[in-house]
Amino acid sequence: MPRGPPRPGLEPHRLVPLGRRWYLLAWDRDRDDWRTFRLDRIDDVFQTRVRFAPHPLTDDDALERVQRAVRWRDHAVRAAVHVAMPVEEFRERLGWWARDAVAAPHGEGTVWPVEGESVAGVAAALLWVPEGVGCRVDGPPELLAFLGAQAARFAAAAASAAG
Repeated sequence: MPRGPPRPGLEPHRLVPLGRRWYLLAWDRDRDDWRTFRLDRIDDVFQTRVRFAPHPLTDDDALERVQRAVRWRDHAVRAAVHVAMPVEEFRERLGWWARDAVAAPHGEGTVWPVEGESVAGVAAALLWVPEGVGCRVDGPPELLAFLGAQAARFAAAAASAAG
């Protein structure tokens, strides 16, 4: 049976950065709903020449939709990073990565929930805590063990470089 021309089922809306990835948020005509696509997994695009009126959506709504769409992934590691810095200053230093919905005030400092696909991924996020600012990590035992091992490794590397 011959196939007809491709159906113009998607209306691309905008690109949304989340974590270290970019996502395409698009309206799916067939599903009559929003769809989210990881940009690094799109391997072919073509122009359909179909025109459409964009659906109204604010930047915050777009981010929220993408966050909900990728939430299905079961992040293997979650931690709460308690940062000794006022939340407003922390948000200013980290930008969109510490948005209002993410970093929250906690006493005189900030609590910053971090998720990753591995303990190394969560540990890498700690590099964003500004130098000289104290922090404490509440997380699973395997994360805390990894951080301890890395701290010892870095201390040994620094000692050998100084010695």
